[in-house]
Amino acid sequence: MLETSGKVRVVGIDCDPFAVERARDSLKEYGSRFVAVNENFVNIDVVLRTSGVEWANGILFDLGLSTEQLEDGSRGFSFQREGPLDMRMDTRQGTTASQVLNDLSEKEIADVLRDFGEERKARQISRMIVRQRRERSLQTTGELSRIARRAYPYRRRTHPATKTFQAIRITVNRELHCLDTGLRKAAGLVGTGGRICVISYHSLEDRIVKNLFKEIEKGTQERAYRVLTKKPVTPGHDEISRNRGSRSARLRAVERIR
Repeated sequence: MLETSGKVRVVGIDCDPFAVERARDSLKEYGSRFVAVNENFVNIDVVLRTSGVEWANGILFDLGLSTEQLEDGSRGFSFQREGPLDMRMDTRQGTTASQVLNDLSEKEIADVLRDFGEERKARQISRMIVRQRRERSLQTTGELSRIARRAYPYRRRTHPATKTFQAIRITVNRELHCLDTGLRKAAGLVGTGGRICVISYHSLEDRIVKNLFKEIEKGTQERAYRVLTKKPVTPGHDEISRNRGSRSARLRAVERIR
């Protein structure tokens, strides 16, 4: 975007302070045309206002985790990396995954796994979590991963802990609430002719985006929008072969027409 024109200005928002520092370093050649803000996009209205932006020509939400976050075992996002059960996007604040797993009741954990992970063995996994923490509190990704694996003794295409880790991460970072709120604010911040694009990586995110775009397409007296993607745009075989992490990506877009 910055390369398209010398007049383009980009405001980047990320609640991960490490991601913000990487962005500032890699885009420093663009000087003041790029601003990186360490904040959650749920506060996009405040960020743009303090950055002197009245209307945005385009807003892009790139959801999910980065490769760097997954490969850093100390962050606790990956069931394939041994590390502390943290999972906070912003490591400076909030409740860790370990606190969630050790403080919630068996029913509350099962609800989280079912609602945010669509895990069909939610009750069984939550029961095993509670049983283990009676002996010692859960502290590492390996402990949680092994519990999920015991619920699926047979071989599966995806790792048995995939949905469990997704559900706990979403809970820790309040991801679905932030997405819904951030998108609603973005709809009021994009100018006429501007677009909002969202790249999501699982069905819960995609459903929120799809439903909200349908909702705002109905329009109001002040604003009207047109959904540009009746079906989500998905990566082709070539893109997936170059970047395996894109295989579950779904892109939806909406344009403000009034």
